Amino acid sequence: AGDLALANREFAAYGSNRVLVVDDLLNERALEELHRFCIESTVFFESKSNGYVGAYAEQGFASPLLFAIADQLREALPDVIGDHQLTQAWAYAYASYDEYPTDDAGIRNHADPAAVNVNLWLTPDDANLGERDASIPGGLVVYPVKPPASASYTDFNSEKAKEGVDRFLKECKKCERDAVEVPYRRNRAVIFDSDYVHRSSTYAFRGGHEHRRINVVLLFGANRRLNPKNDNVMRSRIDVEPPGPGFVKGAF
Repeated sequence: AGDLALANREFAAYGSNRVLVVDDLLNERALEELHRFCIESTVFFESKSNGYVGAYAEQGFASPLLFAIADQLREALPDVIGDHQLTQAWAYAYASYDEYPTDDAGIRNHADPAAVNVNLWLTPDDANLGERDASIPGGLVVYPVKPPASASYTDFNSEKAKEGVDRFLKECKKCERDAVEVPYRRNRAVIFDSDYVHRSSTYAFRGGHEHRRINVVLLFGANRRLNPKNDNVMRSRIDVEPPGPGFVKGAF
């Protein structure tokens, strides 16, 4: 989809089994401000084993701009997000290929405890060494399959879950066939049922802090099966200037 109105119509027509891709999600001001907030922020406290660090809303990744974007997404995508409230937000910043030269870098297969997942990429495209190489897509792989009914949160979202999740996908006959791989592009959002198993694609970005691959994730609604205690609703109604056209293109 090239705009939010089309994405909303496609979702309404085909249901939640869609993986929506929306390019040019934010206007230039919002895109630059959000990217600057990420690269200048000092709230990336969580170091991951696969060459990336994380910043979470409860640890300071909570700018008014981020909440305004979440509000405008809910208004622009009534059939996708609807009444689901923002329940979590985070950003991940990844090591360059020189710092972590392995195909195993990035986020492994997992599912997130929410109803709707919005994944947005911020780093300029000229930092992406795989921009002209189809073998290094740099984006996201989504398997349109959900964890079994017996699965717990830690079974599909923890450092120790990799082996079990990979085995689940291997035993699923349709998973690889139906997998959707979305290449990296700045200001591209991938929107899908957060219960779907997903992971980072193979990526390679230039060295230098400003060139780090950065993605922002907004989770809307709760997944009562994977995380029955997730009753948290983040405050998302914050007055942000300017009062005219929104930060999210097509929201108004």
